[in-house]
Amino acid sequence: MKKNRSSALLLAIVMLLTAILAGCGVSPEDKRTVLTIDGKDINYDEYSYVYGSTLSGFGDDADPEKVKNEALDTLKNMYAIYGLAEKYEVKLNDSDNDKVKDYIKSYKDSFESEEKYLEYLKKSHMTEWSFKRILELNMLWEKLYNHITSEVSGIILADDNTVLADSEKNFYRATYIFIEADAKNDAEDKALAESLAERAASGEDFFALVNEYGEDPNMTNNTDGRYFTSGELLEFFEEAVKSLEVGEISGVTADDLGYYVIKRLPIEREYVLENINTLRESYMARLCNEMVEEYQNNMEVTFTELYHSFASDAE
Repeated sequence: MKKNRSSALLLAIVMLLTAILAGCGVSPEDKRTVLTIDGKDINYDEYSYVYGSTLSGFGDDADPEKVKNEALDTLKNMYAIYGLAEKYEVKLNDSDNDKVKDYIKSYKDSFESEEKYLEYLKKSHMTEWSFKRILELNMLWEKLYNHITSEVSGIILADDNTVLADSEKNFYRATYIFIEADAKNDAEDKALAESLAERAASGEDFFALVNEYGEDPNMTNNTDGRYFTSGELLEFFEEAVKSLEVGEISGVTADDLGYYVIKRLPIEREYVLENINTLRESYMARLCNEMVEEYQNNMEVTFTELYHSFASDAE
């Protein structure tokens, strides 16, 4: 249920940063400008990687315009990081650059040959230049996040009282029954989820149903459920919880993994106090993410003809 990202990486960009890292000391192979974000040219190498990585998440029959829109959002995420880093004077230093070089060498040496290494990059929609750039961006984002959330900078207030007050307004708590989807028995799985929703709505003990039927081990034998704030879990699940009143039980909701019956639970002050450091991380990550989103919403984007023809040009 949790998104595949750490509390310091609550951005779409994290999907790009999980790629294997590479080349150093190289220039873009194709410097043609695809689009411009806040006056900064996005070359073909950089756009090709973002577009290709996005496309792989959609599948072969994806709508090119949807892929381009999501790729654009990712690029705006990336350049919001550059913009905020410049605003707060956060830069990579010599030590950071040495770490990049060391990692690059170590990874490159793991291949049987230079040819195999370059072959892998190409398969991943990458050039040596764009690999290096993504690695540097990841390091820059972590430094920016640490700066924004540090007590010294004072940019985000995150003392215990602030987090406690925020938990009462902007945190949610829920438990759920999860039935894993099986393509061969989908109708049966859905029917089971619907029957459990009816039983829960009729007053049966929800935690008992979770423990007996739930297929997510994180929820079984867990009366605390899950505490979270906006942007921390999958969007469909967050929206489902937010639509419920405390104590209310949802109907059946689903994603690609299976079916969910959700119960919203009250925020318990004692739990928050006992887990204040964990909630503080979630709180700071949310505010940092909101800063990036606000920055990117004010960006000016212009497109070249190459952008409009990119899908067919890249084939």
